[in-house]
Amino acid sequence: MIFSSYFWGKILFIKIPTPFWVLLLFSVEPKTSIKDVFGRKAEFLDFLEKLENGRRLFVITGPRRIGKTSFLYASLNEIYRMKKIPYIIVDARKVISVNAHNPAEVIAKDILKLAYGRLSRLETVRGYGIRLGSKSRELTEILEKINEKYERAIVAFDEARYLRLAHRDFTLLLAWIYDNLQNLVIVLTGSQVGVLEKFLRFNDYKAPLYGRYQVRIKLPRFNPSEALEFLERGFAEYNMNVPTWELLSAVKTLDGVPGWLTHYGAYRVDGLSHWIQ
Repeated sequence: MIFSSYFWGKILFIKIPTPFWVLLLFSVEPKTSIKDVFGRKAEFLDFLEKLENGRRLFVITGPRRIGKTSFLYASLNEIYRMKKIPYIIVDARKVISVNAHNPAEVIAKDILKLAYGRLSRLETVRGYGIRLGSKSRELTEILEKINEKYERAIVAFDEARYLRLAHRDFTLLLAWIYDNLQNLVIVLTGSQVGVLEKFLRFNDYKAPLYGRYQVRIKLPRFNPSEALEFLERGFAEYNMNVPTWELLSAVKTLDGVPGWLTHYGAYRVDGLSHWIQ
């Protein structure tokens, strides 16, 4: 069985509006509500507790297709709903693909675009901005204004490992935010943990982020019981009765990776058999 999927995210400001439809477990779009994210309640509560303790640097890790993007979006949306803490999510893949030489310029333009409400009709998810002033252009100036306006705000970089491809050391900016903008919280996600570690270099005394206190949130694979429950609940949402032996076969084959379990369920809902070619 071969599954493939790719989500080209956007940069979001303050909150993701709740869609009018209900996202089911087998929905292949990234989840935007924590209630739609299966099996991550403990990780979310840990995230929330550390945030309330004043921690300002978070690193969310896990294998590919583990659900980091869904967890990030859903968690920050829930935190905004509960605590009214605004946030920005930057997709590092987009930033680097547009301008690896000066990624800060791309980020600044996207934040301003959202702030002034000039969103393309092609945007799949809308954000709500704030008034930053027409003279705000540099990313550092924009972040300073957000820092001044809010008691706390979150700046998240999804797939942060791609920022290593920037022509300038992007960790200098992250270190500057951490050291100087006390109201901003940094959240980083990454799939290839080794690559992410080499980029951030927390343990390299010559690196900009050396010695900064960080909170690690690891998203593990589902254990067999969790994976089985995920499939059972997902098919129940569609009133589908799938033989137990097929569910157990899928659980064993897909090794507890939520993304692949979701795709398996979506393929079955769309009419394919258990033996997907």
